[in-house]
Amino acid sequence: MTKADDQLTPQERELETRLKATGIPAKQYVVDEHDCDDFAFRAYHRLRSQYEGQVGVKWYKYNEADGTEVGHALNFIDWPDGTRTYIEPQSGDVVTLPEPRVQTFESKDPEVVNQKQHEVTTIEVERWLKSLGQ
Repeated sequence: MTKADDQLTPQERELETRLKATGIPAKQYVVDEHDCDDFAFRAYHRLRSQYEGQVGVKWYKYNEADGTEVGHALNFIDWPDGTRTYIEPQSGDVVTLPEPRVQTFESKDPEVVNQKQHEVTTIEVERWLKSLGQ
């Protein structure tokens, strides 16, 4: 859920502005080609230089109202004061996570994020090839 403008801290407003300026939220969503994890990876790599050691990628699962389990990827910033902000790279908005949720993975480490990006890309390519009957 998007955090209301009047609830944003000055640093969260600046974060939204910086992410939206990258153009990432304007990219088109394409299932299994350019979906939530791709947005999160792109945002991670673009924001790392401005928030060194603070930005990460989080994958999690949650249940929708009808009980359907949904997986999603987004970004987070751990601020020096110990607080954490979640940001939806598809919109550029600061968000809160739905409840209940089950964390599946999160990292700020570039090597770990790059490895995960490689794994996800390989899975998506294999799924695409299978859809073509190859």
